[in-house]
Amino acid sequence: MADPVSLFPELDETVPDESAGSSSLQAHMDTQRYALAAEYLVAAELCLMGYGTAMSSEGSKYDLIADAEQGLRRVQVKCNMRARVIHGGSHARQGYILSTSNAGGKAKRNRDAPVEERYLGRDCDLFAFVAMDVQRSLFIDPFYLRKTAHFFHVTDLTEEKCELSREVVLKCLGPPLSYS
Repeated sequence: MADPVSLFPELDETVPDESAGSSSLQAHMDTQRYALAAEYLVAAELCLMGYGTAMSSEGSKYDLIADAEQGLRRVQVKCNMRARVIHGGSHARQGYILSTSNAGGKAKRNRDAPVEERYLGRDCDLFAFVAMDVQRSLFIDPFYLRKTAHFFHVTDLTEEKCELSREVVLKCLGPPLSYS
């Protein structure tokens, strides 16, 4: 599998190593580039499933628009650049934290964020979580995202489980629009 830089030439700089003391501006720019790459990866997956897709405008509560039989559907994309070791209780686990806050990072670690800072069913029709280090997408029904932070173990992103999550796309978006 190709790395994101080879798939998206605009990602010509690597993700900064946090221990190297890189500037916060550079780290923010790299994060933005990877977020954009994640949106393109999800758009490509949806296109291959038969959905016409388009990027939404800057500042929208969702990232992509998918053309389905029942009309336009909103897709929110979230990504992590790599798995992390999460320490909790008596053991450590390796995985990804999915933040479902729409506060632009202000409520990143606030699990009790006010309702206006959480994505609700009316804000998007489908969540797509992308693990950039393994380039896999997990599709999630927004109905099941009740908190602002969710943990996914690395085993939740196996190729088989990601493939199974595509059934969620059909459930949340409905069938793709037929262009014939």
